[in-house]
Amino acid sequence: MEAIRLTFRQKQTELNLPVDAFTPNFINAKQEQWIAFYKRIRHDNIPLTFKEIVKDIENFLNPIILSIIQNMPFTSTWQPSEGWLTNEEEVAY
Repeated sequence: MEAIRLTFRQKQTELNLPVDAFTPNFINAKQEQWIAFYKRIRHDNIPLTFKEIVKDIENFLNPIILSIIQNMPFTSTWQPSEGWLTNEEEVAY
């Protein structure tokens, strides 16, 4: 969380939701570049549309960004198969 906050501060960019990179205009503008990249790497497990990639990144980052904007602690834990879990939802290992 701190790395994200400091990155935006360093770039002198205000952190707001929605993040510009998550907007339809940005996604549509970058789709052609994404297709070129997709064809170059030729990996079957990567989505064909840039929109799918952005949605996954947005789902990961938005809870963190919201905590930064609200100046609240972020206490969730990322579980790849489940997403963000709060302390109450976490499974003991």
